[in-house]
Parts: sequence; C-alpha cells; structure tokens
Amino acid sequence: MGKKQYFAIAISIMLVILLYFGVDTMPPKQKEIEKSRSLQIEVTGTQNIIDQALKDIGNDNASIIEALNLEVDKSEGDSARINNIKVLASAWYEMGHPAVSAIYAENIAKIENTEPAWSIAGTTYMIGARSAADEKTKSFCSKRALQAFEMAISLDPEKIEPKINQALVFTDNPEKDNPMKGILMLRELADRYPQNTSVLNQLGALALKTGQTEKALERLLSSYSIEPENKNTLCLLAEAYQMAGDTDKAEIFRQKCSL
Repeated sequence: MGKKQYFAIAISIMLVILLYFGVDTMPPKQKEIEKSRSLQIEVTGTQNIIDQALKDIGNDNASIIEALNLEVDKSEGDSARINNIKVLASAWYEMGHPAVSAIYAENIAKIENTEPAWSIAGTTYMIGARSAADEKTKSFCSKRALQAFEMAISLDPEKIEPKINQALVFTDNPEKDNPMKGILMLRELADRYPQNTSVLNQLGALALKTGQTEKALERLLSSYSIEPENKNTLCLLAEAYQMAGDTDKAEIFRQKCSL
C-alpha cells in the first residue's frame, strides 16, 4: 500500500474520531486519572472476536492495527493512552468491525466513567449486534450494549437517549419469555415523555416494521406536530403514507425529507 493510501486512511480515522467519538471534554475531576493508574484492555471473552476480525481485514489493515496497538503501548499517561485507544477503536469501526470497536470503547468508558462514554460504548455494541454475521457475536454485543446503557442511565438518570437505546436492544433481540419487553419500555417512555419526538419516531418505525400503518401514522403525526422540521419524522411519514397508499402525501413528505 502506497503513501497516498496510508495518508487517506489516517485522514479517515481522524475524521471518525472527531465526528463519532467527539472532542476530549474531560472535566477536572477526571484529570485524576493522569496520576499513575494504567489502562488495561479487557480481553476475557473478547479475544476470539478480535482474532477473527484480524483474519478478516487483510494484511495491510492488520499492519495498521498493529501500528496503532504499538502507539497505545507507548502512551505516557492515561489521557494519551485513552486518546490512542479512541484512534484504534475508530480504525476498527472504519474497517467494518463495530463489535471490536465497541470492546475498546467500553474500556475507555470504564476509565472515564461518564454517561457519554458509556452511551458511545452501548451504541457501538448495538451497531455490532445489528451487523453481526453469527449469533454468538450478536448475543455478545447485545448483552454488552444493555450493560453499557445501564451504566449510562445510572450516571445520568434524567437523560432519555440511553433508555431509548436500551429498549431498542430488546426490540432487536426479543427475550424468549418476554418478546414485547422493548416495545413496552418504549411505550412507558412515551407515557412519561409525551413530547419526546425520538420516542414517538421509534414507536412509529416499529409499527411500520410490523405493518401497523395506522398506528405508525398516529405516532409520527404526533411527532410532526411537536417538531415539524425533524428529518427523521419527515422521512418516516413519507414511508408510512406510501404504505397506506396515499402517494400524494407520501411525495410531499418525501420532498421535505430530501431537503
């Protein structure tokens, strides 16, 4: 692989760091981690996933991962180490392995112990579960996602996004003895936060998946009345009206969605 390709990959990784993991906004109390505590990457129960991913990415990408791991090992101070792990997690995500990316995101969350860090880990695990090619990886990611969102909720009980995502993990992977758990969790959130368009949109999207067009339109129109410029709502309404056979309204919302 030539210098231009390495340069392109480096730029891509840095962009993902900025857009996905965000800028380091560690509060003063978190600076205490700079003292002497070292960050150890958890490998128990995860090494098989990492090993398999290394086989899948090819020699060139494996060399990049090896170089990034060396940067982590050479890090001086926890803050530098965490930032290097973020680069490593971003690289794995860019290479199409969110499950591995989530493993590193979780270890960052264990150190930073903030709601955003745990939410990032949970969301990445959720993406890993949705893209998993085998049931073992899907189950692993789903369980870790639930644990991460539970930590996020414990750190910021008033924030609704981790609760929504936790419910979505259950809707993606229904429990055998309680298949409606995720939907019931979302309905409970809708009752508690009736003006929250994210909850309404998720319920609308789930209704569309199960062919409940009228129920979907009810939820989505409520969301639209609260936040008319919400892109997700507009796009879902276009889909809902199309399913309902109202092509004129579907086209109206399709155009609004594309603006």
